[in-house]
Amino acid sequence: MMSLAVAGLLAGAAAQAQVSASLVAADTSVQPGKSVTVAVRLQHESGWHTYWHNPGIGSATSVDWELPAGWSAGEIQWPVPIAIHGEAGDITGHGYEGVAYLPVTITVPKTAKAGDKVTLKGKADWLMCSLETCVPGGADVQLTLPVAAEAPKPNAEVRAALDSTPMPRMAKDWKVKASTDGKVITLKIAGAGSLKSPHFFPGTEIVSYDAEQGFAAAGNDMTVTLPIDKYYDGEKAAITGLLTYTDASGQYVGVTIEAPLS
Repeated sequence: MMSLAVAGLLAGAAAQAQVSASLVAADTSVQPGKSVTVAVRLQHESGWHTYWHNPGIGSATSVDWELPAGWSAGEIQWPVPIAIHGEAGDITGHGYEGVAYLPVTITVPKTAKAGDKVTLKGKADWLMCSLETCVPGGADVQLTLPVAAEAPKPNAEVRAALDSTPMPRMAKDWKVKASTDGKVITLKIAGAGSLKSPHFFPGTEIVSYDAEQGFAAAGNDMTVTLPIDKYYDGEKAAITGLLTYTDASGQYVGVTIEAPLS
């Protein structure tokens, strides 16, 4: 008879295949003194997801880089997340499904020598979940690129994928005011008007990730009400996050919201 410990190990090993990771680059080479965009590509099996930087319930994906001396990696540039729903339709977190690209800027030192090759390495770790279970996952990812004196040629496939990945954008014509009564945060957004399928993803845990949000449009303005998490004891001087919606062309959009709380 198989022991419970062995069964658990086998289940964990099987689940590792539910999310696979690779490292890709937007260019086919790197240039000394310049930067290059790489991305951790996460491919999720149907029914599985990983998490955004403010995950709700869950744990955000991270990358521990191993780069040559003088090379450096920036933070993950988080794409616009989606709301993860449980069996009852309730929101259980913020994250990604399908194929997700997590871009990172790698800075190339001026001392990099044209004609050499560089191998970029990282250890990606994530929590992957389905409706039934959550399992820690991880993979060593690496990519070798030539160093060239001339400007690099783009990797058309990767650039197309990155271009189609919804990234946070700034609101050009919106004016946001935020206030709170201690229990609810109210956003008054002049210029937003009526938005299709809006949802607010808070940048911190100040807002209850699973609580019902309120959206009311009046003319060209919108009022958003966000319940404060009763267990949150962090900074309450400002509200940050993404207001997502579907635009007239059917594109999924995430607009950065940053406002002091009055």
